[in-house]
Amino acid sequence: MYPTWPQRLKYGHVLLLLIPTLFILGVATPAWAQLKATLFASGFSSPVGFIQNPSDPTVQVVLEQGGHVRVIKNGVTQGPDFLDISALLPAAPLGERGLLGLAFAPDYATSGRVYVSFTNSAGNSVISRYRRSLSDPLQADSSTRFDLVWPVSPSDPNGTAYITQPYPNHNGGNIAFGPDGYLYFGLGDGGFRDDPAFNGQNPMALLGKMLRIDVSVPDADPKGYAIPPSNPFAGRSDVLNEIWAFGLRNPWRWSFDARRAGSTGALIIGDVGQDAWEEVDYLPTGAGGRNFGWGNREGAHQNTNYAGGAPPAAAPTPLRDPIWEYSHSVGRSITGGVVYRGRVLAPNYVGRYFVADYALSRIWSLGLTIDGAGEATVSSVSEHSLELGNAAGSITSFGLDAAGEIYVVNYGGTIYRIEAASGSPSDGCSTADPYLAAGGGRCAAGTWHSPVSGADFNTDSSPDLLFENTSNQVYSWFMAGHTMRGGSWLSPNQLPANTLVVGTADLSGDERPDLLLQNQQTGAVTLWIMNGITKTTEQVIPIAANTPWRVVATADLNGDGRADVVWQNLSIGKLFVWFMTSSGGVANFPIGSGYVEDTNRTPMQLLGTWHVIGAADLNGDGKADLFLEDTNGNLSAWYMDGLTATGPAGVSPNRVNPAWQIKAVADFNGDQHPDLVWQDASTGDLYIWYMIGAQMVRGAYLTPSRINTIWHIVGPK
Repeated sequence: MYPTWPQRLKYGHVLLLLIPTLFILGVATPAWAQLKATLFASGFSSPVGFIQNPSDPTVQVVLEQGGHVRVIKNGVTQGPDFLDISALLPAAPLGERGLLGLAFAPDYATSGRVYVSFTNSAGNSVISRYRRSLSDPLQADSSTRFDLVWPVSPSDPNGTAYITQPYPNHNGGNIAFGPDGYLYFGLGDGGFRDDPAFNGQNPMALLGKMLRIDVSVPDADPKGYAIPPSNPFAGRSDVLNEIWAFGLRNPWRWSFDARRAGSTGALIIGDVGQDAWEEVDYLPTGAGGRNFGWGNREGAHQNTNYAGGAPPAAAPTPLRDPIWEYSHSVGRSITGGVVYRGRVLAPNYVGRYFVADYALSRIWSLGLTIDGAGEATVSSVSEHSLELGNAAGSITSFGLDAAGEIYVVNYGGTIYRIEAASGSPSDGCSTADPYLAAGGGRCAAGTWHSPVSGADFNTDSSPDLLFENTSNQVYSWFMAGHTMRGGSWLSPNQLPANTLVVGTADLSGDERPDLLLQNQQTGAVTLWIMNGITKTTEQVIPIAANTPWRVVATADLNGDGRADVVWQNLSIGKLFVWFMTSSGGVANFPIGSGYVEDTNRTPMQLLGTWHVIGAADLNGDGKADLFLEDTNGNLSAWYMDGLTATGPAGVSPNRVNPAWQIKAVADFNGDQHPDLVWQDASTGDLYIWYMIGAQMVRGAYLTPSRINTIWHIVGPK
């Protein structure tokens, strides 16, 4: 393997032997912020990118510098490549050339378009457009390749299907779609040292720039893109119209803070320095036309080492300082990163920018303070190199999955996922299958029984957890993923004696979750219509109490946007559904009726064998499906179409330890798939299964991970 590829990002033809010594920069990592790196996938050859497939949250692709685009599905590397362009690349050793970037179109689910950035056999930069294969959604159709055509000058009607690279280094090559839907392309200055052609400041050169183009053109378009009219130099004859920003040396990796709650839309660039400084540059949404100074400046410092003579006048002005820089006593080759907006790490990490140094194997997170104009300053720096261990070595790229969680790409061939140091699904596990660990160990999760909770009480678009204690008092944890960010008593916080909350869903039509209560002695049912955590109205349901019948789920079975109520008769196992409507903002009970029947399996008559323990939309058809469990801990699910079970779904793992009980079903990590929260009734331990359909893909302890056993999440006692 060519051993010094990312070192050549910095020194051109000069190869240095670097010692990965750690230095302390900024503040030490606080105790609450401890992280760990979990191996996600391995066996790759010189990987340089990790990209989420926007049409399927279970699928990512890994870019190998040698031209292979590998597929990961549900954490497992697949056999066939998504794409293989190795025949288009220069001969080995590649140095800084090769497959460098990939971007799925924002409408990839329908258009199937994907864009690939690479250096061709002549060493020049190319962006090719492909389409997804019609026969296999995990492959691109290589026959659909089209190379975008770039201008030599604004007046050139033809152009070339590549951008000429005068040297084999400083290619940049990262591509990504911004929140505005346009494709951005980061190009280095063309190589060697000190930008001898002054490309970074030359308005008639694409090199040393960030470009912005509109690729939403018909397939027949001869260039493959148009100039967005909002580009800062659109329509000018003295500046190439594709240019979005000037003065970059080698923007190896950069990203947008976009498409998640709290995102700013900003473009954040890690620009590799030369002899003295590494830098992070920041562009608020829409801030085109900026000049970050190379080759006049390296970071915020004047650059006097020009191989080609005196520097030209900068264009445009003024020059912009980086928001963060570090000297070569700290690191020597920056790998630009990502802003964290996920739910797995502690809340303190939300909005922090993760960035790395390849050469000295270091990784930091930066706190960003955003002012009223959208400009950022770095408010704090924490280093995570020691706690992340091997994951911090030789980082060539960062990636985000569909839930906004962070992955780091190591050039040696591995992908790691950054997680909180506590809450590992493998903590305390000693068996080959930790989810079936005997004796109720901390890896086990257990028996499912009845109603579920997981509603958004504080309207932050993240489901919360509702707790009830043995004195019938009620408290809510406001959650972000598996982390509690605050809590509050309900008002009122006292339920009637012998009463359990048996459902949390919008039963009143005001788009806020309500509480359905049932007296466990008489069977009487009451509705609390809620405004957040405050009861506004109480409605006694006008039905005759019938103690064999219990509410087992509240979810939308018929896809009309209103939660329905699922009942089970504890004497005979029959199921019954109330389809809910609204009259004057108050739920109307009961509307509709019917029994769930399944000609393939009929456990619903077998009380003591199979029970319904909750409902959620597993298969994404807009209608809730049913979770089932039997007394032996076996798990199953039915895909539902209203009252009809269209087919069983195998839950994986399909058997659990009876020390645990399922207590909540909701989308806690924001990936559009319902997840499962468990509680150990004997210890109070709390655990979550992050699910894709009926398949558990990973687990984590909640934070806090234990609660007094007098408390239980709303659900079965």
